[in-house]
Amino acid sequence: MDPSFSVELTPQLGLSAHEVRESNFNEAMKTAEAIFGESDSQGICNTYKRMLSGDLIYAFPVEGGTQWIKLVRYMLYKKDEQCVGISGLYASASSEEALERASGTLWLGWFGVVPELRGRREGGKSAAEEIIEHTESLAIRAGAETLKVYTDADNSRAIAFYKKNGFEEIPGEKVQYKDKDGNCYEEVVLQKDLSQSSMQMGMCVDMGDPFSGARLSKPPFRDLHEQTPGLGFEVRSITHKNLEEAITLVSEVFEDEEEHVLVCNTYRRLASENLINPALWEQVQEWHRLVDYVLYSKDGKGVGVSGLYVTGKSREEAELEYDTVWLGWFGVVPEMRGQGAAKEIIAHTEELARRMGANRIKVYVDDDNYPALRFYKKSGFNPLPDEDYDFIDDSGNRWRQLVLCKSLI
Repeated sequence: MDPSFSVELTPQLGLSAHEVRESNFNEAMKTAEAIFGESDSQGICNTYKRMLSGDLIYAFPVEGGTQWIKLVRYMLYKKDEQCVGISGLYASASSEEALERASGTLWLGWFGVVPELRGRREGGKSAAEEIIEHTESLAIRAGAETLKVYTDADNSRAIAFYKKNGFEEIPGEKVQYKDKDGNCYEEVVLQKDLSQSSMQMGMCVDMGDPFSGARLSKPPFRDLHEQTPGLGFEVRSITHKNLEEAITLVSEVFEDEEEHVLVCNTYRRLASENLINPALWEQVQEWHRLVDYVLYSKDGKGVGVSGLYVTGKSREEAELEYDTVWLGWFGVVPEMRGQGAAKEIIAHTEELARRMGANRIKVYVDDDNYPALRFYKKSGFNPLPDEDYDFIDDSGNRWRQLVLCKSLI
């Protein structure tokens, strides 16, 4: 999932693609009811509310066990300000652990167009075809190589549509359900290989935030593979592919066990594309959006880690914030301290922040962490006393975190 998503324009029909948010929730629900009717509207409503609240991962009982779901992105499509369709993506697995590794396969959820546009074509393409192609592009950006979908076995029209658009039926994955009245029905599974998709990542035009008129730049993150200019450290984004390597490295970088757990949780969210979440501490009422977290190595050996995230008072604000970025989980292995590695990594991290259009970078530091305070001040960070936080843990212990800031202009 591209964390910088604002609004995009599809290439042929010019549909504007909006992520479902608080500001358009009612529009999305009315569109869903027009497409699916009232019978399915409650399920759609629950999905959207989970997405908006950040409750992205959950389990539900199925015959013979439990199924885990991770919501990825749900979209509302418009044409000339008229809502025309919806679509969504989610991951599915039999356990929470397996869900973290399931980003290679995503599922299509709550996809459809309003009745008056069904079957209508403009320039040789229908709204449904345009929306499914755009949804495939979102899946590719999220790292998926396969897109799957459930559809009723007797819905011949839907099955024909999916097959026409490159999906193939998987006979062995049919699912039988029984409703509360005891009626049985069957769903078939179709899938499409996205690795050979003709859909290109550059097909969409970024329109910026339609409410502010601002044009938002998209940070070139989540697929970094480059070298730092000075010491030649290899730079790689932390993804599901190198997650275990990153977790092993942070056990060397962060000696405190509680910190180690928090870092690992951050990396797991990143690897599973669960990028936007409420703050972990009760004293701070804000949302965090993970931009990118990076693994640095030299000659195949881990050297250090760093990361960037943004904050907002609401989920929507966190999605749109670019001016100020925060440094997250930065450190180097003990044997590289005092050798210029930290200086190299912080300089590279600042460059990443500039690439995303940030004007300043901030960092939290414990008020008694004197080596870190000296390092940041030497690196050009200045204290912001008005933004310091006092924290109280579960045992009643109080401590203060200072905020330091550096201009990137």
